[in-house]
Amino acid sequence: MAKINKTDAAFGKTPQQTVGPYVTLGLLNKFSNRDELNNDLTEKGGSGEKIIIEGNIMASDNYPMFNVMVEIWQANSKGVFNHRIDHDNPDYDPSFVGFGRAITNRMGHFEFKTFKPGPTKYSNHFEDSEAPHIMMIIHSRGVAHPLATRIYFEDENTVDDYSKTLTEQEHQGITAKKVGSAGMNRYHIDIVLDGTGKELLNEPLITDQQAKDLKEEIHRPVTHLFVID
Repeated sequence: MAKINKTDAAFGKTPQQTVGPYVTLGLLNKFSNRDELNNDLTEKGGSGEKIIIEGNIMASDNYPMFNVMVEIWQANSKGVFNHRIDHDNPDYDPSFVGFGRAITNRMGHFEFKTFKPGPTKYSNHFEDSEAPHIMMIIHSRGVAHPLATRIYFEDENTVDDYSKTLTEQEHQGITAKKVGSAGMNRYHIDIVLDGTGKELLNEPLITDQQAKDLKEEIHRPVTHLFVID
């Protein structure tokens, strides 16, 4: 094993850097294995109401955030996570993993098929119970760390200790709207990141004029992001 010369080495925190342009995050592309790129959380098990959660990720100047890796983590329809601390819960379902991963297309669109999560209830700490929600983690090439937010549902209770810390505008920004029910209920949410497309992507695919021509409203409020502990 090589030894480090502590006398000569300058120890300190390694600086953060973005991965730069031309990198496909998470090795995700159209040729990816289904186990790597799984946006259908209902394939291997689970129960409850099947839904589609879809939307767009945009920069604050309306650039579509393409090639962004989106991950979600959620409880099952009874509000129980696939986690070792919940194995003794009678509503624990080992067949539902609760984790999904997708990559946005050139227009910043993502989509997941899943079961609508139930409210999370903690019998020993009822005050910590949470409204039905989906955690979302966003990885972009121009950002040196993951970004995290929550998705609530407009037709469910949206008030818990997390949402109480938000302004009304922030709360509305992370609440998915029901937009259709052909076959199964579909919910839409747009995520707006703080920064320009050039800053966040390092490799914009569209021109400034094309960004302005998009139908979506320009300069929408930036989506509230939570700190990952």
